[in-house]
Amino acid sequence: MNKREIKFRSFAKHFKKWISDGRYNVVGISLDGQLINCYTDSCESPLTYYDNPNIEIMQFTELIDKNGNDIWENDICNIRRHDCVKYDVGEVRITPKNGITFKCYFGKKGESDCYSIRMWEVVEIEVIGNIYENPELLK
Repeated sequence: MNKREIKFRSFAKHFKKWISDGRYNVVGISLDGQLINCYTDSCESPLTYYDNPNIEIMQFTELIDKNGNDIWENDICNIRRHDCVKYDVGEVRITPKNGITFKCYFGKKGESDCYSIRMWEVVEIEVIGNIYENPELLK
């Protein structure tokens, strides 16, 4: 039986910086939305954020891009599909219904101007940024 790798990372929108930056790792998330960070070398001094709307939590997809980088929820990727030579640019999404998908936009970003690419359609992925530090990549 293969063991699934479950990892999370977090971004503090109000500080515009990663909380999971090497010094801290997300080690637990409670059912009530509590985020607990912990020093990587010991868990003696955890940092805790309670229901903070400025903290975004992202899950690792268990996918690796063509350069060996982990692919996370809310990453922005170049995606090549089976039937295309050109790349689409899309945001990584994880949903209970569809699993891992890539949300891509036609021209200007907007909910009515988007389409989804499912994992079975993808032959190559490259992480080029994320929605917090590189939102311009989706324009």
